[in-house]
Amino acid sequence: DQLMARFDSFYRTGFPQFKELMQPVPGLHELFQCLADHGLQLVIATNPMFPMVVQNMKLMWADLDTIDFALITAVENSSFCKPNPRYFEAICQQINIEPEACLMVGNDPLNDIIATRLGIKTCLATDCKRLSIDVSKSLAGTDRDDLPTPDYTGSILDLPAVVDELV
Repeated sequence: DQLMARFDSFYRTGFPQFKELMQPVPGLHELFQCLADHGLQLVIATNPMFPMVVQNMKLMWADLDTIDFALITAVENSSFCKPNPRYFEAICQQINIEPEACLMVGNDPLNDIIATRLGIKTCLATDCKRLSIDVSKSLAGTDRDDLPTPDYTGSILDLPAVVDELV
């Protein structure tokens, strides 16, 4: 209980200083709103290493806090982390959608595109200056090059065209 109180205090008082490191992606809010307006269930499938209070803070910093998400993964509602395929299975179960009807969009070939192995369509977003593959491989203790190939690759702002192709 004492340890959790310290974490909670940090997340509420110390963590907000990291906002300075965050720059909202221009057009991202409009993109998510467009997808939501088309009736798609949207999920924030970030690796659930933080509590919901932090996930909500990060969404606010990204100007996505007014979007209606079907699920936001966090410590409180997740039993698995990426790249474990059970992480993606659990999300599909929670939102009651078959993997084949989903699209995982992310910038990490190891942690995000691994969803391909479940039959989930994947899109590797290349907007970041540097994809997080080197960090992911280091954390996973692997230098393997047998990563799945994404179904789509490109800017996240091109997502409406990808969705149109899938629908």
